[in-house]
Amino acid sequence: ESAPAVSSLLREITSKGQKTATLEQMTDMTIMTLVKFNHKDSIKTMIEMLKSNQFKNNSATIDYSLEQLTGIKSPKGDWGSKVSFWHNYALKNS
Repeated sequence: ESAPAVSSLLREITSKGQKTATLEQMTDMTIMTLVKFNHKDSIKTMIEMLKSNQFKNNSATIDYSLEQLTGIKSPKGDWGSKVSFWHNYALKNS
């Protein structure tokens, strides 16, 4: 049942004239796919990703995705405030 949505995302990546997507783009697309399917079980993992330097370039997508999945807007301000906010959210909702 999810095949059409995934196929659509893959078409979007390839329609940008790129033969291959970068790891960063693929990570963003994967995260957005989870949001599209309202996969709330991925919230904890996304929060861990947000805290990791490995996914620093994906942080805006992760923050946006967490907002979409939880229905809660993260605070405006520096990035540390956002990470702290989502970390506290995870503690309260685990």
